[in-house]
Amino acid sequence: MFYHDGTTAQNLINDGITNVKLYVDGVFMDAMSPNVSFSFVPTCGHPDAMNMENYGIGNQSSQNFTYSIKDQNNVVLAGGTFQIIGNQCNAIEYNY
Repeated sequence: MFYHDGTTAQNLINDGITNVKLYVDGVFMDAMSPNVSFSFVPTCGHPDAMNMENYGIGNQSSQNFTYSIKDQNNVVLAGGTFQIIGNQCNAIEYNY
């Protein structure tokens, strides 16, 4: 699950960004409004955050993935890598 705080939300709004989209390993997962922000770590599956489907990692105990956050014009705003560990939920804050 990916989310942003109030500072990032204001930066997005100031730059005219109307939509932020999550891609994992180049595949679209979810989108959220730049107007939504969190002052806390939201619970996984929160309807206002960007969630990715339950990603199977087979019999591996963990796996690394690459993510990118893009705007409505597919311009990359943020990106990096994260690790999924079996049977755990990741809450990842990105900054812009």
